[in-house]
Amino acid sequence: MVTASVKIPYAELNGRLIHVSRVNRGLACGCVCPVCKRPVLARKGEVIRHHFAHHNQIECSPETVLHQVGKRLLYNRISKHLKRNRPLQIRWKCHFCHETHEGNLLKLARKVGMEKNLDGCRPDLILSDDNGNTLAILEIVVTHSPEENVLGYCRKYDVALLCFRVKTGRDLLALEVENPLRPSYVGLCLNPQCEVCGKALSPATLHVVDISCWRCGLYMKAALVKSDGRMAGPEVFSTEQTKIAEESGVYLSRQYSHTSNRRYMANTCPSCRAFIGAPYLRRYSGLINHRDGLEAGNVCMECMKDADNELD
Repeated sequence: MVTASVKIPYAELNGRLIHVSRVNRGLACGCVCPVCKRPVLARKGEVIRHHFAHHNQIECSPETVLHQVGKRLLYNRISKHLKRNRPLQIRWKCHFCHETHEGNLLKLARKVGMEKNLDGCRPDLILSDDNGNTLAILEIVVTHSPEENVLGYCRKYDVALLCFRVKTGRDLLALEVENPLRPSYVGLCLNPQCEVCGKALSPATLHVVDISCWRCGLYMKAALVKSDGRMAGPEVFSTEQTKIAEESGVYLSRQYSHTSNRRYMANTCPSCRAFIGAPYLRRYSGLINHRDGLEAGNVCMECMKDADNELD
């Protein structure tokens, strides 16, 4: 929550935003409030962090000032990078796969717009390509989340949403100088997506164990996939993982399970064609040699979670 005591280190001088460190003390700074355009003074004492304050008692809402200044700072920075054809790196903690991603915010962007009408909504900033196609929407978040019509636009047109949380003067300074930029939310995951549920995929290892068929007692091999502490059977295998398992001597076939009332890929005995249902795979997890795991691409943790529950 933003309070009235927040110290704003930016004001407007001759139509441009300027940091308090670059002006004279007091009214000699010659600056005005970026929102109400009334004179401000630069408070540069020895104890309190340097900031601007309205000369008179009539003050603007801190939330409004933070939002307006944040929006302009980010717009100005992006504009400079686009003009000089320079990348603008960002780093964020992914809300989908929980990994840390990095990338160039302006990889495909050629233009930036501020508060432009966009199919019934008015985002803070819009990144677009040479043809005017919207690539991303950037929102400065102070106290309220982006408007629902902005969220709806992103969902409808599959446009990435980036949010930058601004609560303090230091957050404003970060928008101007921090490298890489650190948005608080990015509606995009750089990892591959699951074709079934759309969630991000995670790196997986495939393990093959030597067992005896529960029906005929003959030797067979069974395969399990492991990722982030979870294990599941062939029902979640990708085409690549199925190929790795079969090349390792595992016989897989699609089977119908009366327990779960569905058909799925399962470890199968090559002699009698009996299969190991998902609920019974847990008993073989102790045979896994974790050092012998084979790199097996990616797996969906969401689908794996459902399969893992069936093993309980």
